[in-house]
Amino acid sequence: PKNQTQSVGSTPKTRCQGRPQISPFAHSAYASDGLRHYHAALTAHYGYWDAHGEWQVDPRLNYAQVIKRYTRRKLKYITRRILCGSLKEFTRVLISAGLSGLISTFAVERVNLGLRSGVSALCRRSASIVCSEQALTWRIEIRRAIYNFIQPHRSLRVELSMPVLCPSNHLYQRYLKRTPAMAAGLTNRVLTMEDLLLQPALPRASPVPISPPQLSVPVR
Repeated sequence: PKNQTQSVGSTPKTRCQGRPQISPFAHSAYASDGLRHYHAALTAHYGYWDAHGEWQVDPRLNYAQVIKRYTRRKLKYITRRILCGSLKEFTRVLISAGLSGLISTFAVERVNLGLRSGVSALCRRSASIVCSEQALTWRIEIRRAIYNFIQPHRSLRVELSMPVLCPSNHLYQRYLKRTPAMAAGLTNRVLTMEDLLLQPALPRASPVPISPPQLSVPVR
């Protein structure tokens, strides 16, 4: 929400005083649209106070914006710019994560589209509503499980060395359908909703605290 973004960006001292904010285990590359509140929130979260009482942005932060200009609902041109860090470091972080290295927001937009299309309560102007935050969380988690374990992805299919006859439709299959869980090695087949519901619920693991790296940052 807009108000929440403004409040995060306006109170950096209470949240980030004297401690580094970027985890060494996470990629510090962010991309968004041209909304100015994103820049305010990121620079407020990733930084520290120096000895002179001035807020310094962490140099490991790489932040880029993708600005799209429309004319009569038609895309005219796209502007990409780096606000924090450098283009070389931003590209390196993306390539190391297995991405193309192009400044774009397609990944998060595709995730949002898949989530909104699968959870009716998140659709715009929807008649389906939820009465509590817990009910919405359950719907989102079920959609995530279907996306990762039940729904095959065309981009993850593997070509077979020899076509196999499918007993359900009596057609030969040239590709092996795979889900993200199969690609990650978590399962060896496409699960069904029955398989998902019959799995025992595991207790939630307590998060392991990770101490931040010690940097020579003066504390105000």
